[in-house]
Amino acid sequence: MTTGVHATGSANLLVDWYDRLPRVIARVVDDPAPVKDPDAFSPGFLLPDLDDGVRRFLAAAAASWRPAGDTGGHPTALLDLTANPGTNTTKTFASLLIVARAVEYVRRTGERVLIFTPTSANKGTALRDAVLRALDAGLVTPDQLRVAVLAPRSCADKQRSSRLSTDAELRRLNPLLRYDGERPEDVKALGREFVRRYAEGAHAREGLNVWFAVDRSAVDGFAVDRSAVDGPRPARRVPLPAYPFERREHWIAPASGGRG
Repeated sequence: MTTGVHATGSANLLVDWYDRLPRVIARVVDDPAPVKDPDAFSPGFLLPDLDDGVRRFLAAAAASWRPAGDTGGHPTALLDLTANPGTNTTKTFASLLIVARAVEYVRRTGERVLIFTPTSANKGTALRDAVLRALDAGLVTPDQLRVAVLAPRSCADKQRSSRLSTDAELRRLNPLLRYDGERPEDVKALGREFVRRYAEGAHAREGLNVWFAVDRSAVDGFAVDRSAVDGPRPARRVPLPAYPFERREHWIAPASGGRG
């Protein structure tokens, strides 16, 4: 494999860098321990050992890049993070790590976890795919790790079918909920209220930990140091689609202007 921008390449971004993840987490998370409060549950930041099952689970974290010529005298490469056929979205990577954290918590404590997320659909699709991958890899059982997704009606065409929706028992354990309100953004507030009302009771009655995995709490305040990413190289960020079915053109303008 070569990493030059003039050559096509591919890699598994999580497996290839898995040994570095604990060091990254230690730098950005003050306390990696689980949070046991039912109203603010978090499984912590420990990850499972990279055995054969975890490798199968993470196999979807593939990336590929190919050269796209020069732009303003600089070599340009296109990075594709949407190769997972179960999601076709860049949210695969974060969702795999979220589920990996839950898997390790289940293994260490024997307690059950329900990941509950309000979503515009892409994140929910990626989390459902990651949970199914964990089940198929034998990392957990269907009763140990579950996911519930709350999505607005307007995003119904983004939702993907999988065995979590076609298998009756898996569908019961992993519900896909539709919000029919007029404001799609209200799903987050509705989800937060659901957790406030029911998470403590679910833990007391069933021993079920409800993890409210909205974008901010799922990464617990992670911030990216762009200078560390870009280094000394001159770089220009170009917004590209994160979802392959947006059916929009995205042109990179050359330094002289116009389309390129």
